[in-house]
Amino acid sequence: MELRRILGIIAGAIGILLVCCLPASANDLCFTLGSNVYFTSVSIPSKNQCETFSLAAKAPSFPGYLATGSMCLSSNGTTVLLNLSDGYFNGTESIQGTFNKNTGAGTVSDCTAPEGNPNKCSTADVTVKTCATQSIPAAEFDPAPKLVNSSVGD
Repeated sequence: MELRRILGIIAGAIGILLVCCLPASANDLCFTLGSNVYFTSVSIPSKNQCETFSLAAKAPSFPGYLATGSMCLSSNGTTVLLNLSDGYFNGTESIQGTFNKNTGAGTVSDCTAPEGNPNKCSTADVTVKTCATQSIPAAEFDPAPKLVNSSVGD
């Protein structure tokens, strides 16, 4: 009987370690692209499944930045496909790439298509990890003062 209790405690401890140590499987995820941090409340989906989500910026240099996208987990459960789009930079921005579910490390292609200008693409490293529940920065609700020079008005 004592052995069963000890094995139960060990199994519980292993379960806690697995949940706490996996960098990208909880509901609140933080994405770091370059020096900018973004957050979302989404879980990485099951194998061969996808989840849609919205992403907000934590960086004060991008007030009002919101993106929508999806992430899908590969059939072997190790690679997450990431696809985001937004209209923040005077046109369309598309961010696509992959990251490792276990390490949270990956690479994305970040392409912008500003109105009247050639498309620009760059490659960036991405790190995804679980983070504490985030609140949406106040600038997300009223970004107009900082966006005066970054959008085309009608």
